[in-house]
Amino acid sequence: MDGEAKPPRRRLPLRRILFGAFALSWRHRGELARATGLPILAVIACTLAQNLAGLSVNRPAQWTLYFTYSIAVSWLAISVHRLVLIEDGAGREQFSSTALKRLGRFVGTVIGLWLAYLSLMFFIVNATLLPFARYVSTGESPGPLIPNFGWFMTGAMILAMWPIARLSLLFPALAADQSFDPIAAWKATRGNGWKLAIVVGALPWALRSIADSMYRDEATWVEFGALLVLTAVFTVIQVVALSLSYWELTRPEPPPTPPPA
Repeated sequence: MDGEAKPPRRRLPLRRILFGAFALSWRHRGELARATGLPILAVIACTLAQNLAGLSVNRPAQWTLYFTYSIAVSWLAISVHRLVLIEDGAGREQFSSTALKRLGRFVGTVIGLWLAYLSLMFFIVNATLLPFARYVSTGESPGPLIPNFGWFMTGAMILAMWPIARLSLLFPALAADQSFDPIAAWKATRGNGWKLAIVVGALPWALRSIADSMYRDEATWVEFGALLVLTAVFTVIQVVALSLSYWELTRPEPPPTPPPA
């Protein structure tokens, strides 16, 4: 049958990606600090504002804080992606009109994929629990819907992460001024969905768990500030891992070796 042949699948070197995210961040820590200093300060400031406000602010103010935090994290992620993926000095451009448009597209994609993730979780949970639904007559206690509901939520979170991970290459692509192309991202990640789920899901969860384990009640401001800096550093490592994954899956194939003369 005639037709266009599919490109060969690329295998994502997961161990090299995870190790490289830490090694590259440490090796270029000075350059990373210079490129991400302002975004990290913005993330820390937004985190402090959220913690100081707590539950005392009204709902619109809370959503404003969430949106501001997403802008700060997106700014940090773009700075890291461009530092890793763009070799010339254009990777440090931050305050031009082009950079603002890039940030807007990035934030919009973050919100869109987050809503898609929540929708997938909602669908999976409801599809899973539907067989357990039963009719409850008037006056009858419904009782527990299903035991160990937390396990169903965990499973839904893991399953919903797979398609989002397949589309996660949109973030480094947008940061590097490539077009918004979900189809290209889906094709590029063929056969590597669960590996990318580890990069964008399991790795952030593990690093966040480490940071949470260091928190204690009645911590001093110095301890709290150090923990915020550590959390921001962990965020940089996560972004570097996604940048390396993007590079591995989208880099041009090396030219074929010519036959010996």
